[in-house]
This record gives sequence, structure tokens and C-alpha cells, in this order.
Amino acid sequence: MNYNLRIQCFKATLFKMENQLFLSFEQIMPILEEENFIISMAQKNMDNIEKQEEAKSQHKMIRCEFWTKMISEVNITKCKLYQKISPSNESQLSAGFGISGVLFRCITTKLSIRVELVIGRQSKEDNKELFYFLYEEREKIESKFSRSLIWERMDNKKMSSIKVEKKNLSIFDREDWDENDRLLKDNIAQI
Repeated sequence: MNYNLRIQCFKATLFKMENQLFLSFEQIMPILEEENFIISMAQKNMDNIEKQEEAKSQHKMIRCEFWTKMISEVNITKCKLYQKISPSNESQLSAGFGISGVLFRCITTKLSIRVELVIGRQSKEDNKELFYFLYEEREKIESKFSRSLIWERMDNKKMSSIKVEKKNLSIFDREDWDENDRLLKDNIAQI
């Protein structure tokens, strides 16, 4: 039913009355009463799928609009990381800055927004060494931020990250956009 297919099974009975033949059809699957229920459930499921697809499309349009606004606002600051980056309809936007395997990533969700420095070079050892070097300068680095940084060495993974995150901000709530932009703009420049 999810694909607009209806499968029915009929019992055909042949009758003979004098010299005439009669064919009788009786639906045996699904039982007629159940068929109406199944059809209504299938229609409800199709409606839900259509609503989900519509929401996904709407989310992609909102993200693209948000990133367009954010990129234009970041590009008028002294930070030029996003000058050659195009808006995306995804939940994150990344930019490199000249060190192979190290990039800035802005991530927005329905529940939070964050800016992170991702250390994801080829070698796990190089990543941990670079993270440790930055971690040793932690006090000096954090003094430039208005909020505390989250330092994630992630020993069981190849990459490490340093991020700033704010909860209870949503890309899908336009009233949060100014605060989202401010957080991204300020922290991209500082990182």
C-alpha cells in the first residue's frame, strides 16, 4: 500500500445452469472490511512520507538562506575564511585556512550552534601532537573568547577538535538568526 499498489485475491467459481455458464468472483484477501482499514492506513503513511519530504526540503532552503546571510556577514569582517565558500543546504559549513587537514567548521542544528577547529590530518599522532601544542596554550587562547572552549582530544579517534557551542539556538527559528550570526562571526574570527 505504501507504493499505491493494491493486491487482492479472488475465489472464482464456475456455475452451469442448463446450457449457460456463469462465473462468480468472491474477494477472499484482504477481507473486505479489512481492506478499507488497510487502504486508510496506507494513505496516512503516504501523507506522512510527503510531509517528511516537504519538511526536509524546507529545512534545506532555510539552511541555504542562513548560510548565505552568515557568509556575507563574516566576509565583511577581517576574517576572510569564507570568501570562496558557497552557501550549503547542509547543517555544516567548513573552510580550510592553509594547514592540510585542519579546518574550521560551523554547525547548526535544531538545538544548538557551534564553531569548531577540527584537527583531522592523515596521522593520528600528528593530530594529537598539534592538539597538545594548542592545549598547552589553552589559557592564552581562552582569554580571547567570551565563553569557555570545549577541548576534545578524543584519544580513541583519529581527529581532535576545539569548539565553542551554544545550546538552545535553532537555525529553524529566524528569531535566533542574529544571535547565531553573532556567535559564528565572533568565534570564527577569534579561533
